[in-house]
Amino acid sequence: MKTCEEGENGGMLDCCQELEAFDNGTKHDAASFLSTGYLAENTSSIQKLSVGIYRLLGNGTAVTFAALAQKLSMDVKETGTLLSELPPSAIQYNDGGVITAFIGLSLAPTPHRLLLDHRVLYTWCVFDGLFLPEILGKSANIITHCPVTGEKISVHLASDKLISYEPRDAVMSVVTPDAQSCRNNLRGAFCEHVSFFLDTETFRLWAENKENIKMMALEDAYLLARQQNKARYKDIHL
Repeated sequence: MKTCEEGENGGMLDCCQELEAFDNGTKHDAASFLSTGYLAENTSSIQKLSVGIYRLLGNGTAVTFAALAQKLSMDVKETGTLLSELPPSAIQYNDGGVITAFIGLSLAPTPHRLLLDHRVLYTWCVFDGLFLPEILGKSANIITHCPVTGEKISVHLASDKLISYEPRDAVMSVVTPDAQSCRNNLRGAFCEHVSFFLDTETFRLWAENKENIKMMALEDAYLLARQQNKARYKDIHL
């Protein structure tokens, strides 16, 4: 099982160092897109709303407007107004009108499990599992399967670092679609193309004849997740 180490002095690399760690333009493009391209105007109120939804969903229950308003110390009407500012594909409701999924974290089953505090939650893609532990402030395990071989791939994370993953040669696919496509259909434009693969060769077999698909080492993917959180939640101390 491969283990990842922290930067010097026990801390993670800062934002500029993280960008320098990416070894090609595709990784830089992915960083730019994920940091700023999806939510458009990401105000401090939207940041607070996002973290509130994530943390309520992280308890394993659907989120009502009333519960979210209480969490944010807002009235229900103000909360509803903020929710209406989110892109169409950012949030999902059940038939009762309560929130069951939000930008990657889902109560409904997907191929990617996120084990959190003895709860089984789900993510829209594997990248979600890399950035969510920091937002939730909890350790987590990602359990998924290589889309080519079907072999199990697991990743163990603390809230502030990547601890280990198995198999040791696993990699992640990444795509950088245009922002409007993601606002209209995040899962179709981004999530469906982002998976963990057994190794480089398996990724290449899958990616053959696919456009705009590149590969990242899991360490780089984790650094990208950390950078995304820093950029998206710049007004909040996670």
